[in-house]
Amino acid sequence: MPEEAAFLGKVAAGSRRVKIDQIGSTVQGRPIQLVQIAEPGPRPAPATAAGSVVLFICSQHGDEPAGREGCLSRIRDLAFSRDAEIVRMLRATTAVFVPTANPDGRVADTRGNANGVDINRDHIALETPEARATAKVFKDYKPDIVHDLHEDGTTPPYYEKDVTWLWPRNLNVADRVHDESEKLSCERRVQIELATTFSRNLEPLKRKLVYFGGADNQAPKPEEVLNQPPCGYRLTSAQFAQVQQKLELHDVHSWSTGGGRFVPLAQQARGLIPLLLDAKGQYKITTAERVSTC
Repeated sequence: MPEEAAFLGKVAAGSRRVKIDQIGSTVQGRPIQLVQIAEPGPRPAPATAAGSVVLFICSQHGDEPAGREGCLSRIRDLAFSRDAEIVRMLRATTAVFVPTANPDGRVADTRGNANGVDINRDHIALETPEARATAKVFKDYKPDIVHDLHEDGTTPPYYEKDVTWLWPRNLNVADRVHDESEKLSCERRVQIELATTFSRNLEPLKRKLVYFGGADNQAPKPEEVLNQPPCGYRLTSAQFAQVQQKLELHDVHSWSTGGGRFVPLAQQARGLIPLLLDAKGQYKITTAERVSTC
């Protein structure tokens, strides 16, 4: 979008803290931009990922413009602020923005992308170029905290405030990440980062249930719970060739086996793998064979 490109260009030209990259293109060929802000300036992705990262995903739904406008304003303010506290924060933390996660939808003022797909429902199957671009940001920058900005009216009992903060409600989310996110406030940022780090290191070792439905405020149906998760999943060579790119974008690791590929559950993507590969997964990318024992 020309006006956004012009705005971000001026911000980047006026501040050494800002770096802008194109991370993908939409169905209709519009660029998807990534903005990094740090003091004294952004570093390469591996170095950034090793530190503290906060990611803002703005306006996945094109008919919810408030998130995009809020992000553009925040980008400008962080780029030029002289406030000592903000400068200290930017020395310790890189702020990463996808200022318009659904450019085609924003131009058309539609919830979905140009093909009518709700991108916010595509972060598992990764059928859309927009969702694939966002997935690569997660893989490359490994954010500690993610703000996904939406816009809605007051619809009790879910949205009763002018500004509503919601936490990850999926039952496969690491318990500590869920609990700290629910308590989210400025004072909890350090605790949330610690919870994220612990979950990345310890969740692969746990044998917790796998959920294909439900939420922290809605009990799953019995058939939506996998009480005895497998050791992993076996894919045929043909299946792996079909889904390899999506698995890599999700940072899912695997290795070759006789005539196929094995995806172990004991890795950082443990809570996601069954949703991708199990027959029960609503948004599965293929149906792989469960391997009960390692």
